[in-house]
Amino acid sequence: MLMTETLFLFLSVLSVYLFVRFYEEPTLKNSAWLGIAAALCILTRPTALLFLAVFVAFALSKKYFYQAVILIACSIIFVAPWTYRNYQTYHKFILTTAAGGYDLWVGNNPQADGTFASDG
Repeated sequence: MLMTETLFLFLSVLSVYLFVRFYEEPTLKNSAWLGIAAALCILTRPTALLFLAVFVAFALSKKYFYQAVILIACSIIFVAPWTYRNYQTYHKFILTTAAGGYDLWVGNNPQADGTFASDG
């Protein structure tokens, strides 16, 4: 069984590795691979958007504008089909998943007991 936690960990490490390669050699090719890895990581766990934000902020701070555009474009190309599928299914914009709000509600309300079990 392939669990998303394992896949997320692999893609996170791959993204960091590709970021180091991009840091050492900021080519368009390296920024494209970094964007693809970050997008796959985002599709696994939406919290990886923070990775993408850090990668783009680094590229912009070093004035690698073309690389930042490639990084964002590759990420959008890989995430957009799933977002479009979510829009067609639920008729509202959902980037990757709608579970995030429920995950926060389970542990952050006065009646929370820390479980996902329902009373019904």
